[in-house]
Amino acid sequence: MSDFDKVFSSWEARAAAEQEHFEKLEAIRTGQAQVDDQRVAADLVDELEGLLQRVGSGTRIEDVNDEYKAAYRALAAVLQRLGVAHTNPYRDLWRFFRSWEEKQLGSYASRRAYASELYEPVRLGLEKLEWAVLVKPVAGRPTNWSEVDARIRELREAYSLARSANDCKAIGLRVGALLQALGRHVFDPARHLPAGESEPSPDDAKRRIGFYVDTVTRGRGDLYAEVRKLTNASMRLAEAVKHAPEPTRIEAGIAADAGIQLVNLVRRISELERSGEISDARSS
Repeated sequence: MSDFDKVFSSWEARAAAEQEHFEKLEAIRTGQAQVDDQRVAADLVDELEGLLQRVGSGTRIEDVNDEYKAAYRALAAVLQRLGVAHTNPYRDLWRFFRSWEEKQLGSYASRRAYASELYEPVRLGLEKLEWAVLVKPVAGRPTNWSEVDARIRELREAYSLARSANDCKAIGLRVGALLQALGRHVFDPARHLPAGESEPSPDDAKRRIGFYVDTVTRGRGDLYAEVRKLTNASMRLAEAVKHAPEPTRIEAGIAADAGIQLVNLVRRISELERSGEISDARSS
């Protein structure tokens, strides 16, 4: 391969990579990239701040302005979806360049510092969204109930990608599937079915989990009475989101957190049963 061919091949590779990056940025902007907005927002902030600092340190604006504008549009759309203010007013790098004289940014260091200042409020806003991450167990480990853990992983993934009201409604369905898996795992009719009651179907999460929790916590005082109330409330939350006309991401997150927390709670009280500290459900 001649030197010319090598140079041309390298140029083609760079052009293809740039085109792929622009297509990815457009997919992010339109919400079609199937990525978590919080994660991609942090990446875009790093990219844009880096471009501002490079230009502030001497990089030619003509070489990077198209990338900057595409990334800016993508981040603006992501932040709007997340409800975080975009505090950088410079939609292209020429506007940033024209601000230097007004703000007396005569040195490379001052321009780099200003670039960081522009995105510091955005970084803080993204940090505040950490509450939206679904609840994790205090013990920090899965239940080791294979079907239940699989449903939790699916729920977390679906929640991270939820955008529309239909996406959020689907979270309610996934919480229901999680609770059905939990009911199938923990309920044993030989131990947990009260006298006079018919056996619940495999997908009847409400009765299966309810019978299980009632059996394991019966006679243990007020604290466990509250556990029973929490069990019922968690299942009602999932149903409410599933049947809501247009649930929000906040409401979907509440239902998902409640479902995962119920799994964590049931795993915790299952230790009572394993220790043999359980009354006979059939005797009452």
